[in-house]
Amino acid sequence: VLIMLAIVAFIGITNLKGIQKNFDLAVKENAVKIRLANDMIDQQNIIARAVRNIALLDDQTEMKKEEARIQEARDTYKKADGQLDALIKTDAAKKIMADIDAARSTLTPLIDKAVAAGLANNSAEATRILLVEIRPPQGALIKHINAMIERQEAQNQELVEHADRDYESAFT
Repeated sequence: VLIMLAIVAFIGITNLKGIQKNFDLAVKENAVKIRLANDMIDQQNIIARAVRNIALLDDQTEMKKEEARIQEARDTYKKADGQLDALIKTDAAKKIMADIDAARSTLTPLIDKAVAAGLANNSAEATRILLVEIRPPQGALIKHINAMIERQEAQNQELVEHADRDYESAFT
């Protein structure tokens, strides 16, 4: 009876360790990846608003403030991107990161082009660049970042389901 009790306790503890491992992965890795990806979207939105503001403004001092906001948002984006990239392990997630980086490298020079037009007080050209040239790659960037978020959320859902199965097994 004692041996059987020890075996049951061992199985229960093993299952509980599996549950803890799944929750650690969901909270300490996947949730962090989701937060970083959301930070990247937030920074991209700040950049988009600042570029729009430059196109709308005619005061060089205010335009320079917006240009500084763009650089600050780029720095924050780059930091989040680097941290996210360091956490990526699977080939599928690495592919999504490559798509994110490709979209970002396409978008950055277009943003610089719109900013330059705005700073040169050519708001019509800056607006055209925003609406015609920037929108598609910006949409692609956001789409790829959202794909990363969806992937992490799906993995979290799988971990929760696995933890539920482990719980049922341990309880039984």
